[in-house]
Amino acid sequence: MAPLLQRCAHYGKCALRLLLFLLNNLYCIPSYTVWMFLLRPLLWVAPELYWRIEGVLFRWLLHMVAMLSYTAGYDVIEMGDRIDHLEQENCLFIVNHQSTADVPVLMNMLTAHGRAADNAMWIMDVQFKWSNFGVVSQIHRDFFIECGREKRDRSVELLRSALIKDYVGLNRKWILLFPEGGFLKNRKPVSQRFAEKNGLPHLERVSLPRVGAARAVLDLRGSGTTPEPTVDKRPNGHGPPAAAAETSGGQGDSVSERRVKWVVDLTVAYPDQADPLGLMAVMAGSRPPCKLYFYYRVYRSDQVPTDPEDLTTWLYQLFFDKEAQLDEYYRTGKMPTLPPEKHGGRSPVPPPRRIRHDPAAWLLRHLFFIASTVVQWRMLVAVAAAAWSAAAAVLPLW
Repeated sequence: MAPLLQRCAHYGKCALRLLLFLLNNLYCIPSYTVWMFLLRPLLWVAPELYWRIEGVLFRWLLHMVAMLSYTAGYDVIEMGDRIDHLEQENCLFIVNHQSTADVPVLMNMLTAHGRAADNAMWIMDVQFKWSNFGVVSQIHRDFFIECGREKRDRSVELLRSALIKDYVGLNRKWILLFPEGGFLKNRKPVSQRFAEKNGLPHLERVSLPRVGAARAVLDLRGSGTTPEPTVDKRPNGHGPPAAAAETSGGQGDSVSERRVKWVVDLTVAYPDQADPLGLMAVMAGSRPPCKLYFYYRVYRSDQVPTDPEDLTTWLYQLFFDKEAQLDEYYRTGKMPTLPPEKHGGRSPVPPPRRIRHDPAAWLLRHLFFIASTVVQWRMLVAVAAAAWSAAAAVLPLW
């Protein structure tokens, strides 16, 4: 009888979490969308203020998703180099892609690092463009990349344009990229065939990265080795034209200072790679509490090769290192620390640290979005009533 009651309690808890998550989506995402629509005139008169407000609301939305894994007991343990000092630096994060849980656990990490989420730019598959959070990402000016051989080159060119217009133009800081181009279970067979054909190592824990998107981002690095991009000084082309000065946004930062200065290799490890956490498990909290490992290696952009072939070799080596590290983790159950030469020569590597969140801040953000929904609903009702009254007054005249 006791096991049956435990199972019923577990399923009841999972159902309640799913219900609360769906309810949360109903008042958070529409509230964010409506505020951004109502504040849109600010793009003409005070674009910096508009994007500052948008960044804060975007971070609060990410915090809603981040707390899914946190409240379920899926603790993120950070290892390797520290990234605290990079929260307001221009960085490219190169992340291995294993499951649908990757995005929510990355949001867990982002929202734990100050205002990093405000100015993050995600590069994600186009299939997510019209999902519930895809609408938010479109407003935030994330980039949706199309996969497939026939679309790949065009997507990379569009990404280059978006990097100039949105990453540089909006003074974004972190770029999050999954260079494998899809989930491990989908990409592994293709990657293994490519590796066998080209004499590369056989990989089981990761797949070979696609280089196009990473190269497009790294072409925009802060080394001064490439020409200055031509940037529309109006944020996203909105507002009155500004003089073609060396600075933009009125903040005094030069365009060159907005280039990528750091590359962060991030290896994500789940307890069971054969059956990693998925989005549904994170939402429902259906799996037992566990530890997820985030292992960072930080490189200056001038440590990354500029030659296309050398860059490809360098990126491949990152994933060969991930393969070896993950293989040892799944064999031994202990996430290994890589030697200093794998960290750009830095030593010693800091001890592991657990990501923590403030439940009080989470509660206050819930209250904000709930209150916003009430206010916006009343505004809608008032506008509808006024429109109805005006129509009723005009119709008799006809």
